[in-house]
Amino acid sequence: MSKLLILLLLFSLKVKAVEVLVTGSITPAGSLDIRCEKILGLYPTKKINGSYNFKLVKIPVKCFKSEISLRDEHIYKYLEAEKFPYIAIENLSIGKKKSQGLVKIKDKELTKEFIYSEENETFIVTFPIKLSEFSLTPPSFMGAKVKDELKIKVEGKIAEIEERK
Repeated sequence: MSKLLILLLLFSLKVKAVEVLVTGSITPAGSLDIRCEKILGLYPTKKINGSYNFKLVKIPVKCFKSEISLRDEHIYKYLEAEKFPYIAIENLSIGKKKSQGLVKIKDKELTKEFIYSEENETFIVTFPIKLSEFSLTPPSFMGAKVKDELKIKVEGKIAEIEERK
């Protein structure tokens, strides 16, 4: 019985494979940190010159979580999760120091430059966005306002990508 319990415990442990982290500042003081560990379509279409290329990566809006459940509900409402359930990134390249891809939030698409790095067998793709670029007004609540610029970071184990090709 104890061996079965240990096996179940081991299988229930979740290893973080790929994660999206959105960070920003809140005025007059504070920070915004939301993350998502459920990314769809992170399967490379081909490897060219040492880079993995992804045709489409979709991030479910309702997977974003902060440490405040009420904030999460506001995020879903703000991004109209029922009408626009995904944030999409098209033509993401992992392996080049700099690349471009198309980011779609709600019904607005913009080409953004991505910065790529590797650290301890983990890939890291970062890029900034401004909410105003996507026709979004930075949200505010009870005198606290999210600043317009947010930093997006996608990170995961390189081995995870290797397994999916």
